Amino acid sequence: MNILKNMLLIGGLLTVCNLKAQQIIESFDNVSTLQSNGWVFDNQSNMPTATTWAQGDAAAFSAQSGAANSYIVNDTSTGVDLVCNWLIMPAIGFIDQLSFYTRAQGLANEVTQMRVMYSPTGSINTGACSNAPKKTGSNSPNGSLDFGDFGTLLTLNVNQLPGVYPQDWTQFSVNVNGSGRVAFLYFVDTSAPNLNAGTLAIDTVSISNSAVVGTPQAVPTLSFIGLMSLLFTILLISLLNKKYFKMGKTQ
Repeated sequence: MNILKNMLLIGGLLTVCNLKAQQIIESFDNVSTLQSNGWVFDNQSNMPTATTWAQGDAAAFSAQSGAANSYIVNDTSTGVDLVCNWLIMPAIGFIDQLSFYTRAQGLANEVTQMRVMYSPTGSINTGACSNAPKKTGSNSPNGSLDFGDFGTLLTLNVNQLPGVYPQDWTQFSVNVNGSGRVAFLYFVDTSAPNLNAGTLAIDTVSISNSAVVGTPQAVPTLSFIGLMSLLFTILLISLLNKKYFKMGKTQ
């Protein structure tokens, strides 16, 4: 019975070791402090009415969590040209997976597309965007699009169809597996039907299994811990079996 208890205990420890820790890195309680904390706003839109990122509006809709206005929003309500508005996260070290909530608010003919972008080198060169007024219809950062040092990890509403973007808070996750810079890109090009970009909002950005936050520092890998725990378990069971085998012989 003691052997079984020990095995269950060690098995439980192994399970805990393999859990991915999730850390909320931004709840957008105060958007005005983002840039001083390493976030970058980069508006490459070639339309004069394109707005920058701003604090959420509780009168429009409430945040996913926290205070009613604790989300970030970009409200480019109208236009006939390219929308290319970047929200670049600070350099926070290794990211296994990124999760976030997003939603839109708009009329039936309004188009919203958002891309999650990744710069492996950590560069914040976003390219011209406007060199590419033709949509590719895919997640590829190549072809006619110019996103600088960033490549596309995820595209929401890839075909830029009106009314398709979620109208309620919806969580999305994307694998990063790197240490560069991640960005959110509000992107609508001139090929979108009845182009009339609307309101895009983001809330509760979190990362999981981050090996480094802030200043890089060495940490033991989970695989090494798991391997050592497994070897210890095998050795323990072997020793216990020998002990009980000898006791059985002497009886």
